[in-house]
Amino acid sequence: MRKLERPEYVRIREVISGRLDEIGMSQRELSSKLGMPSSYANKILAGQRTLEVTELVDICLVLGLNPCNLL
Repeated sequence: MRKLERPEYVRIREVISGRLDEIGMSQRELSSKLGMPSSYANKILAGQRTLEVTELVDICLVLGLNPCNLL
């Protein structure tokens, strides 16, 4: 199984995507708030890019999520 197909990564992507929908934020806006290229969030949510722990924490801070509760 590829790393990006692991259930943990799938769940993290689902939570991030769901939260974006909840708060009405686009992937582009998320990328911008993180100071990343506009394709950054898209690649993560499409399962094309892994996340470092610090990146995950930064995303959670922007989205108002607790990283400990993602799984």
